[in-house]
Amino acid sequence: MKNSKQGTSYTTLPKYYDRFVQARGQNYDDFVNWIITLSNIYNLNLKRILSLGSGNCTAEILLAKKDFFVSCVDNSTSMIQESVKKFLKNHILNYEIIKSSITDYKLNTKVEMAFSHYFCINYLLTIKELEDCFTLTYLNLKNHGIFLFDVIQDLPNPIKEKVLFYNNETFKSVLEMTYLKDNIGCTNFYNFFKLKNGLYDLVEEIHYQRGYTIEEITNLLIKAGFKRSKITISKYLNYTPINDSDRRIVFIAQK
Repeated sequence: MKNSKQGTSYTTLPKYYDRFVQARGQNYDDFVNWIITLSNIYNLNLKRILSLGSGNCTAEILLAKKDFFVSCVDNSTSMIQESVKKFLKNHILNYEIIKSSITDYKLNTKVEMAFSHYFCINYLLTIKELEDCFTLTYLNLKNHGIFLFDVIQDLPNPIKEKVLFYNNETFKSVLEMTYLKDNIGCTNFYNFFKLKNGLYDLVEEIHYQRGYTIEEITNLLIKAGFKRSKITISKYLNYTPINDSDRRIVFIAQK
């Protein structure tokens, strides 16, 4: 078994990222189809899309193949390197990659839609960071444009420690989750990716995320400029109201 160097969030994981999220139930085609469905629901003349925390850009490439121009913002050098390889391999030109935090990026052209997915917003650990992200995104949206993002919402009586296991033919993972303070959690990822020679590559990373309440997020969206009447909370990949058991929820805010 190889042993990759341990890293913080998304330093050693990017080359395996698609296998990682797909093993945990993420389907990129479903997400892209949902994006298009929402653009129709909100009557957007969708041409330009902003992706915040774009990662290795698998979903973004699918969107670019549908002739949308995609602006990809990410702060991980490793993720950006993987993204560039994939865009080049697919001979895609209608994109740009911006190396920046999602709290202080610069965009030259406003967009009809901005999105952040796979809990990227939860990596913002302070109210100030969340406020900066929302305010900047509001400014970069065209009038009537929408901003959508999924989050793990704050739950009462947070779990102090929890261990999760994922296992399939090509991927095994152990996640050790520990509650710290101020609704911030630390997750140690131990991921085993099967190689062609039958051995496994061990990739270790440490991730910090924060849960926010619905009220906190809603108030910050309003502070950024969105109107309360234009903020919708729904299930992931399903434009229907949430219930108390939904931990992964989606905010959709229209400018």
